[in-house]
Amino acid sequence: MNAAKQNPMRCLLIPKVVVNMGVGESGGKLAIAETLLEGLTGQKPTRTYSKSTIKPWGTRKGAPTGCKVTLHGEKKEAFLKKAFEAVENQIKIGRA
Repeated sequence: MNAAKQNPMRCLLIPKVVVNMGVGESGGKLAIAETLLEGLTGQKPTRTYSKSTIKPWGTRKGAPTGCKVTLHGEKKEAFLKKAFEAVENQIKIGRA
């Protein structure tokens, strides 16, 4: 099939990449996770907060438990290139 006549709906498009780290607690571990995410992505992460209290885990509602970064455009592509190079350009086939 000619490349000019190829159906555009068959092209793979990744609109954004969200990188997150769930630490489970605030304090030193969360600060380290934020520093690590900022180093990996080049963008300042935002904190995520727990939605409910879970007594066995020791988390309270509204307590910071992790951080995330949303990447678009060139930053997204650069991060994906680094991530795929780290796993030798292989995608693990999961359960179907």
